[in-house]
Amino acid sequence: MIELADMQMAMQRLLDERGNRAQLDLFLDNSETAATNDLMKALASRDVEAAQLGLERLTALNAENWAIAYATVLVESLRSPPPDSVESAYRRLALMEQRWQPAAYAVLHGQGRDFLAPMWRDLGSALEAAPFDPNEPRRHAAWPYLNGLDWANAERCVEAIEEHRSQPALLGWLAVAKWYLRDRRAAIECWFEMCWQYPNHFLELVESNQFPDATIRDAWLSAQEADIEPTISPTWFPAWMLLEEPGLAKALLPSKGDSDPERAFNLLMALHAGGSDRQNMDNRRALQALHPGLLNRYLDALEGP
Repeated sequence: MIELADMQMAMQRLLDERGNRAQLDLFLDNSETAATNDLMKALASRDVEAAQLGLERLTALNAENWAIAYATVLVESLRSPPPDSVESAYRRLALMEQRWQPAAYAVLHGQGRDFLAPMWRDLGSALEAAPFDPNEPRRHAAWPYLNGLDWANAERCVEAIEEHRSQPALLGWLAVAKWYLRDRRAAIECWFEMCWQYPNHFLELVESNQFPDATIRDAWLSAQEADIEPTISPTWFPAWMLLEEPGLAKALLPSKGDSDPERAFNLLMALHAGGSDRQNMDNRRALQALHPGLLNRYLDALEGP
């Protein structure tokens, strides 16, 4: 028969073995976490040698760690020389969009943009010799400059294109560059022009999480929730914005177009500017005929809360 003492000793040995394994697992888990964090720090600082060493260390600890594949791609990107021609820039652009950008945001999250910015700027420089192609607008230098946070070069490259305001992509890029260069008035003029000329493109921009002007975006959301007839579509939005932010009436120029939404915009600008009683009454009647909801909201604002 097995003595009770023997059973107790056997159980203790089993518990000790399990405890040692648990401690070893915990040690390995902690080491893997530390190695992963060190690798992320090296990548975020764009230190290619430290990132390579970190990648090797993490692989030795756990070759199946989720970050290894992404980090391998990012080390590859850091070791790649800048493009030296338009054709090599086109190839680099494909790599950036298909491999490097997804990997950067997967492991670096919010720091991914800063990690990629120098590479985007290299692309912009190489693509300055490339003509603008409306069918492939992202192959123009302004696009990588925007992604590289180089607002001045993005603005310059767009404005160098003759008739750039006739291309919705260029007009949208110009607005973003102007906004980040702290020329909000010029940015809003671009966005309003898009509302009238390229409403679908404006809609796509203003509803994206990357739209830079929170006041414009919030005003758009407010317009969509408002009980107003006709409803505020992108073409009517510039006039609505004058009601949301009346100070714009003094900062912006009137529209040169003759569509109903543009005429309503100009009428609201005139009403905000003031005039004789007769002028104001004529402008109110004209706005009533174009969009009664806008007139009612204007009158409500005059009456105050």
